[in-house]
Amino acid sequence: VIDGDYDYYLFKREDLAEREAAAAEGVARATRPAAGTFEPKAPRTHRSADEAAAPAPTGKKTKEQRRAEAEARAALNKRLKSTRERLKAVERDLERKRARYDELMELMASEELYADQARFNEALGEYNELKQALPALEDEWLELSTTIEEETAHGGA
Repeated sequence: VIDGDYDYYLFKREDLAEREAAAAEGVARATRPAAGTFEPKAPRTHRSADEAAAPAPTGKKTKEQRRAEAEARAALNKRLKSTRERLKAVERDLERKRARYDELMELMASEELYADQARFNEALGEYNELKQALPALEDEWLELSTTIEEETAHGGA
């Protein structure tokens, strides 16, 4: 069990995979023949903040880069939390109203409803309300989904 949110989980999973890869690479180096393959490392120099943010020459991300990316994902999730919650509420409402709309369509197809004028008027009124409410909810769902998709694409880039 990992404490934290999904982004923290992804961060820890990536960190563990990189550690395992480094350990495997260390084992692989130990089994290679050493004759003539040793290259001394260049002395470490202090890197500026711009250089630290640049990807490492080997393509691996530094701990600071991974942390910054995890913080950016966490900030994005925090910004989108209320939008995601609203999207879930709209989805639940849409599902409920679509089901009721389908029930009313089936009910209005029966001849016995037309014999009871009060029930017919009630069903027709509810049908007309749902007929107007469903497109509005679908539009809101589309808008919320698009917002989340765009923010995720921009935040992940």
